[in-house]
Amino acid sequence: MSTLRVGKLEGLSANSNEIRVPSGHKLIIESGGQLRTDSILNASGASSFAVNSSGNLTMAGTVTAASFSGNGANLTGLTMEAGPRSCQVWTSEGGFTWYKPGSWCKRIKVEVVGAGGGGSGHGESGAAGGYTAEIIDVTNTNSVGLTVGTHGHRSCYAGGAGHGTASNFGGYCGANGGHGANRNHGHSGGIAGHGYGGHMNLYGGGGMGHNNQTGHGGASFWGGAGTGCHHHHDPVNHWTEQAPGAGGTSGFHHHTCGTHGNRGMVVVWEYA
Repeated sequence: MSTLRVGKLEGLSANSNEIRVPSGHKLIIESGGQLRTDSILNASGASSFAVNSSGNLTMAGTVTAASFSGNGANLTGLTMEAGPRSCQVWTSEGGFTWYKPGSWCKRIKVEVVGAGGGGSGHGESGAAGGYTAEIIDVTNTNSVGLTVGTHGHRSCYAGGAGHGTASNFGGYCGANGGHGANRNHGHSGGIAGHGYGGHMNLYGGGGMGHNNQTGHGGASFWGGAGTGCHHHHDPVNHWTEQAPGAGGTSGFHHHTCGTHGNRGMVVVWEYA
């Protein structure tokens, strides 16, 4: 392998002389040495640049490389990739598995909402599921099992509507489902679910109690409940037209039934 060793190298630019390092060879800056350039420095494939202890690499232009080694503790002035590279979303009820998209993925942001509880009649509506968010280091993790909560079923006036069930991201974090109308007290709205285990854990919105008009279901972190209807129409026709985790809207009066709560959701944002 050929090696070029220098104590100081200056004056390189895109419009002057070039030093090319063929694939498989190295340009090494010894201890105390410097490499200065205003042009683009590109190391790819099998080529490499080695800066030994106390050496300096000073760039006014752009450095591109297939990879960097070391812990980078003394690197300054770098523009790092800040946003997520990709995202996966689960909205169907049941159990699933998140798989890391590649070795480049080092961190993920997980957002989880529990399913909403069902609504009843006469303004008595279901509550929303809770919400949690967590940042997780997945450097040494390749997959995690997850669950999307099942929606709470509706009931007719004065009947107890179904609870929404919890969503989770393995053992890291999760969110309980919202309660159905009339399940905690008579003629009452459902009690909201709450998040747990994450860096941020929130309650969903509670359901409305008995009244003489349609009661909207509790709003989740992602938005509000479904459409209310007059007694000539059935609100269950619109139960999927609401935010993930929202509680079920009630029927108009005692001759009507409410609508289902909405299912939960798990979102994973993937970062380098």
